[in-house]
Amino acid sequence: NDINGKTSFKTGDTFENKHLKVKFNSYNDDFKKYNEYLGPKNGYRIVEFDLTATNVGDDEEDFSYWDFDCYADNKSMDQWYFAEDEGLTNTLSKGKSADQKIYCEVPKDAKKIVIEYKALASLADKSVEFIGE
Repeated sequence: NDINGKTSFKTGDTFENKHLKVKFNSYNDDFKKYNEYLGPKNGYRIVEFDLTATNVGDDEEDFSYWDFDCYADNKSMDQWYFAEDEGLTNTLSKGKSADQKIYCEVPKDAKKIVIEYKALASLADKSVEFIGE
């Protein structure tokens, strides 16, 4: 949980614990900047979550694409790895920050899209969610 006890975050919100501060910058419900040969499978679309992480602790922290799971209407979905501006892992020393985009392939008719952040070192086996809206 974050320092305020929240577990759910929307665009513009910031999650913070004693290690990281993660700002949910924006959400794109229909990401289209992909190569025509690497697009979503038939009946699916790509969504994009744009986050910025800042290390507010004393030790180095990893902030990684791999620390997230994607869900559409509570069903586990695949992450999508073919965006040009995608960085997979950032190691942040004290006070440093990095942008991270998370892409998910979801059904075109999906209503509630969520990414769940589950970095064990920072969250002590708990998770928080960022809701795409």
